[in-house]
Amino acid sequence: MKKLSLILLPLLVFAAASCNKEKAASCNGGNLCFTLAGNTVSVQAVRKTLPDNRNRLYWEEGSGNNYRNIEIDIYGTSEGDYAFTSGQGSAGSATFQYFVNNNGSAVNTQGVSGTLKLLTAGSGGWSGTFSGTVNDGSSDLELSNGNFSDVQP
Repeated sequence: MKKLSLILLPLLVFAAASCNKEKAASCNGGNLCFTLAGNTVSVQAVRKTLPDNRNRLYWEEGSGNNYRNIEIDIYGTSEGDYAFTSGQGSAGSATFQYFVNNNGSAVNTQGVSGTLKLLTAGSGGWSGTFSGTVNDGSSDLELSNGNFSDVQP
């Protein structure tokens, strides 16, 4: 009985610790999703390593007058919180950009404020959550329910 409790106790501690770790929610049809002004966007993104300790979650579709892309830059590799900034980011910050060109009518929505929480940043992929305020060139909009999970290079 004593041997059984010696085996079960570490397993229970590990299980409890695993349950407490925050996880990104799954995205319907992709590994990166968010809600912008009431519309849900879900895509299959990749991660690119760029100079200056910058990591980009990236997705694009189409070309020319029918083109969309998402760029979320994370300036660091440590798990934790990154504040969204407008314009060029710096160490410990993040930037958000969602560009849509629909038949020549382009809208470039960029992050103004908010937080990106990097939950995991390992070889198994990057996962996290984000929310904040973005601007589409004419007005501020709510960015909510942002999730990314297991984004690979």
